Amino acid sequence: MRGKTVLVTGATDGIGKRTATTLASLGAHVIVTGRNPKRGSACVADITTSCGHDRVEAMFSDLSTTEGVRDLAAQVQAHCASLDVLVNNAGMAAPERRITPDGLEADFAVNVIAPHLLTTLLHPLLAAASAGRIITLAGGEHPPRLDLHDLQSESEFEGLRTYSRTKLLMMALMYERAQRTSESGVTCNVCYPGQASTSMTRSVTADMLPPALRFAFPVFRMLVREDGGKSALRASRSSVFLASSPDVEGVTGAYFDKNSRRVEWPAPILDSGLRARLWETAQEVAGIR
Repeated sequence: MRGKTVLVTGATDGIGKRTATTLASLGAHVIVTGRNPKRGSACVADITTSCGHDRVEAMFSDLSTTEGVRDLAAQVQAHCASLDVLVNNAGMAAPERRITPDGLEADFAVNVIAPHLLTTLLHPLLAAASAGRIITLAGGEHPPRLDLHDLQSESEFEGLRTYSRTKLLMMALMYERAQRTSESGVTCNVCYPGQASTSMTRSVTADMLPPALRFAFPVFRMLVREDGGKSALRASRSSVFLASSPDVEGVTGAYFDKNSRRVEWPAPILDSGLRARLWETAQEVAGIR
């Protein structure tokens, strides 16, 4: 990874921080993003100490708004002539339906629109690299269908189910992107990190689980209890693999599991008509012309 520039969103904690740390340890110039400058500066200091070089920096923006996403893209564009790897790691699992300044449901804004818009804006920089790579993290359980009629959970908000639905929408957009940009030289893949103890998972409440599973909340809490970053490190391996391994050079439009094995896409994503409709909606919502 020496000589490579990598951007990892949502990387001041959890899986993103572990991904950034490992890639920096492999010699990459790493840019971490977050909203909080104090946490970002502390993250840079931690990674710099761990990796043994100072090619680590932070950029700050709020990815829950399109203005924030565009601001981050502008910072990267002003700083980098090319970008070798973009890791869309930032995610949101809101406990209740929240509306962003853009008038969007928060999970939809962060998990779907933000990575779609940021990837679009940074694609020219990725294309300027010798073999740019886009990696996006999946999450949650895969719903049985893509629901394009309630994208922002107006009729029903169900905590972790809403989170899972938005992650499936994101996966569909990234699969569609891979088909549309296959001739660009930039690869676009998705990976599932597996369960980890992070600030997001530790903030999950019983009310966010489906009613039938709330009895098992104490077990869930045990699974995501603080573990010193061990599970986050384990969960970062698929991202690191896709960002750095020569084994996936030229591979695009693929889905990888927590063990970095290529697996089948969830069935709903294979409907090209639904993907095309979702793409047009995302373009409109994100203000992409």
